[in-house]
Amino acid sequence: MFDNIIISKSRLLGIDEKINKYLSLVEGEEISLQTKDFDQALATYSIENDSLTYKKNNCEWVSDENHFLKGYMKIISTETIPHDITTTIICYDDLQTESLDVSIDLKIVFINGKVDEISLFKYEEEDSAPRLEREEKIAKKIKKQIAFSKTIRGKCQRKLGNILYKISKIFLLIGSQIQKLSFKL
Repeated sequence: MFDNIIISKSRLLGIDEKINKYLSLVEGEEISLQTKDFDQALATYSIENDSLTYKKNNCEWVSDENHFLKGYMKIISTETIPHDITTTIICYDDLQTESLDVSIDLKIVFINGKVDEISLFKYEEEDSAPRLEREEKIAKKIKKQIAFSKTIRGKCQRKLGNILYKISKIFLLIGSQIQKLSFKL
């Protein structure tokens, strides 16, 4: 599990050319990075005016028989709480575009909840063409499998596979019973 940390793009501009390149590929005014250096509770942190804050959701359970869990957590209110911590974290993102795939890690040093330093920790980029080709091949295979499963032969094959699976479970059960008998002898 991980936590999210939201940072304004303007806060990161000018730190490093590679960070600027990454930011040019991201839509919107903020970026959302992941980190495993906090509590790993799927929480959301943000850096606002160089201060680290934590978004605390106050929730209540709502019973709903139509929901697959028979209910859900409803957010009643959200509080923004200062997070006064002195630590160094690594936060990361993987971005895939039509032309470029980028993996970036940033190191952020906090002293008493204030940003002391933000620097580039790791940066990797590669052409997205090989990934897009793989995805296209996989999509074609899936479409082909779906089309085959709708044919009579595909339906028969699926039923035969289910029958063979059930038979194999019976043989496993018989085998375990024979093994138990042999241990008793």
